[in-house]
Amino acid sequence: MKYGVAILVFCATVAGMFSPRPAGAVKPFLEQFKALYVKPKTTDHTMQIFNAAVEKAGCNLCHLAKPKKGYNAYGTQFKNLLTKRDGQDPKKVRAAMGKVARMKSNPAASDSSTFGERLKEGKLPVGEIHVRSKDASK
Repeated sequence: MKYGVAILVFCATVAGMFSPRPAGAVKPFLEQFKALYVKPKTTDHTMQIFNAAVEKAGCNLCHLAKPKKGYNAYGTQFKNLLTKRDGQDPKKVRAAMGKVARMKSNPAASDSSTFGERLKEGKLPVGEIHVRSKDASK
């Protein structure tokens, strides 16, 4: 009997080591966001700060830092349009980004800007940019 329990614990441990991790953010979504909104060779200072903020935010463009499985306002709208499998279809992802860009960033406020307007202004879809410039004069 005690060998049976030991074998069961061993099998459960081995199965846990090889089981897939819980799915988090899907990398193709972030890649499509960067392809659409990040301008790597820009000389515009605002855009350079935006690019750095996108790199710093990473998955938190859509996800909350805590709890890890939560979504911010942008991510909530985005996840309502796509599934994780849609990450393999760049056209579908871009179409969803276009739809979300036309949505209000704060639906409760009638004067709220859209996600797309925020992005055109060099702002993250939600929150504020907190990136330090290497140049102290800027």
